[in-house]
Amino acid sequence: MFGPMHGVMVDAATRGLVDIDFIGWMDYTGRSELDAGFSRTYVNHYRLGGLKITLDGSPQGRTAWRTTPYLLPPDGQKPGYKGYPAIPDTDQVQAYLDEAYAKGWPVKVHVNGDAAIDQLFTALRPVVAKHGVKPGQVI
Repeated sequence: MFGPMHGVMVDAATRGLVDIDFIGWMDYTGRSELDAGFSRTYVNHYRLGGLKITLDGSPQGRTAWRTTPYLLPPDGQKPGYKGYPAIPDTDQVQAYLDEAYAKGWPVKVHVNGDAAIDQLFTALRPVVAKHGVKPGQVI
């Protein structure tokens, strides 16, 4: 979600150009940056707040991943279209959540459709069983 913009925000904050508190959230491709820069405190009004996982799209764009087909599929889609997962492999979602829990990173999850919500719960159950419930871990 934030990847290349993190460097831009660090630069802007360092130069005093950020005058409100701003939290950056890294997607799973920026986990090494999150390892290096995660913080619960602001430096010049900026900090990396945790991991953001996107599991599907939006209902208004008809890209939310659902268990039942959209009544009116978007242009180019066949009847029976149900949206789609952003990360089709639930084991991979579980691995991202497990890493975040192990490292104490808060996690924001973008999830709209009921199939995507099911995927989140399927991935999250074993992680919570392993690490326990941590308030503020998944937002």
